[in-house]
Amino acid sequence: MSAGLFALGALPFIVLGTLHGLYTVLDEITPQRLAPKDPSVVSAMRLSPLGLTSATTMWRAWIGFNLSHSVGAVGFGLLYLYLALAFPTFLEEAIALRFAAPVIATLYLFMAMRYWFAVPAIGAGAGAACFWIAAVL
Repeated sequence: MSAGLFALGALPFIVLGTLHGLYTVLDEITPQRLAPKDPSVVSAMRLSPLGLTSATTMWRAWIGFNLSHSVGAVGFGLLYLYLALAFPTFLEEAIALRFAAPVIATLYLFMAMRYWFAVPAIGAGAGAACFWIAAVL
C-alpha cells in the first residue's frame, strides 16, 4: 500500500469540496454558480416550502444540502489525508478503512457521472484511481 497515493487520492475531495462550499456560500448572497440560471426558479425555490415540512423553503434546503455535501467531501478527504500522513501503518493494517476509501470515492464517481458534471467526475475518478491502487498495493 502506498500512503502517498492515499494522500494524493484525498486531495481532489478536499479541493473540490472546499470550492463547492465556497460557491454555495457565495450563491446564498448572489446565486450564479450552483444555483439555477433562471432567476425565476431561484425565486420560486425561495418561496416554496418542502412537501415534508413548511419549516423551511426549497432554497434553504438546497443551500443546506450543498453545504452538508461539501462538509462530507472535505471531511472524507481530510480523514484519509491525515491517516496517510500520520498513521500509514495503521491504514495499511485496517483493511476496512483501507478499502472504504476507494469504495466511497467510486460512489462519488458514479454520482458525479449520473447527476453532476465533468469536473467532479474527473476529481472523483482521479481520487478513486489513487485509492484503488493504494488499497491493493
